[in-house]
Amino acid sequence: IPELTGERRIEMTKIARGRAEEARVAVRHARRDGLDLVDDAKKEGEVSEDDARHCHDHVQEMTDKNTKRIDEIIKQKEAEIMEI
Repeated sequence: IPELTGERRIEMTKIARGRAEEARVAVRHARRDGLDLVDDAKKEGEVSEDDARHCHDHVQEMTDKNTKRIDEIIKQKEAEIMEI
């Protein structure tokens, strides 16, 4: 397999960034779905106001954690791709 050229490396990092953005969008969609479930349960009276707030905080915390992890992975991957 021939070595990657500089142009191809840059192109691959762009592709990796695109995939990372897709992953971030998927995490945000999961957050929205989770928050919707909590809100529906609250409307039905299955969950108290305090529990709903706690669940909202937990979902947001998980979203932030996973988004940060995606950012870390993409930084590592970009460095790996650009490495000669």
